[in-house]
Amino acid sequence: MRAWQLGINIAGLILGIAVILMASQLTVMDAAGPGGGFFPICIGILLMVSSGAMLIRGEEEPASGRFLPPRPALLRIIMVLLALCVLAILMPRIGFLPAAIFTMLILLPAVERRSWLATALLAVAASVIIHGLFAYLLDVSLPRGPLGI
Repeated sequence: MRAWQLGINIAGLILGIAVILMASQLTVMDAAGPGGGFFPICIGILLMVSSGAMLIRGEEEPASGRFLPPRPALLRIIMVLLALCVLAILMPRIGFLPAAIFTMLILLPAVERRSWLATALLAVAASVIIHGLFAYLLDVSLPRGPLGI
């Protein structure tokens, strides 16, 4: 293992411990459920476990010397990031459901080629299911657009 890799993994362990210690000063659980410290403690544990695993696993040479993925994969990654930015911009203006459907219509052809009918059906179905999970099951208020959806 190279010195910089060792340093990053040790820093990850220390950061994970620090996050857990600071988050433990917050409410972890109360009568209403998880408190403000619950998620940071989970992230701290995850950071410690992943850094520890990298320390134990040791050095593994990458499959290629390239840092970036091949051009087609890089373009798909950029497309996903741009689509998520579009979602963030559109959501407050037109509401969650129309923005999510529009974003899925952009994302699905970029990730996997399907017929337009299959893409449209999957975009609508996935968006409605996600909306239902958040709005009704988790009782999370999602942005509504001018049409009330």
